[in-house]
Amino acid sequence: MPPDPTQSPSDEPTEPGHHFTPDIPTPPPPPPVPDLLARPVERRAVAPPANSTGLGDTARAWGIAMDFVVTVIGMALLGYFADRYFKASPIWTIVGLSTGFAFALYKIIRRTLADEKREAAERAASQDQRATDSRSRGS
Repeated sequence: MPPDPTQSPSDEPTEPGHHFTPDIPTPPPPPPVPDLLARPVERRAVAPPANSTGLGDTARAWGIAMDFVVTVIGMALLGYFADRYFKASPIWTIVGLSTGFAFALYKIIRRTLADEKREAAERAASQDQRATDSRSRGS
């Protein structure tokens, strides 16, 4: 095999099967870990709210979504069957779809306002309870 012009004579391997490895300086040691990061994090146990049912909010959201879908599809189907009964063009299907969408939005807005009102009453009651507790401790 002809000699490689890019290799100097000292770069040649001394044993067959070994390749030249350049001298790489040893990296410096890593810096010390700050004390703040070395200590474990102290976590306070957070108790769930007294009225929490676990997946209550998720179930409520799914209920609202399914109510919306069923209302829109139900009204569209009523419109479709009205079209078939009256042998009309798809006007009743469009009316049913539009009515279902409007009614579903109305139901969502009504439910959301009722939930906000209930949550505001719960917050006010819990604030009153905390104020009563702090006054009783201070006496």
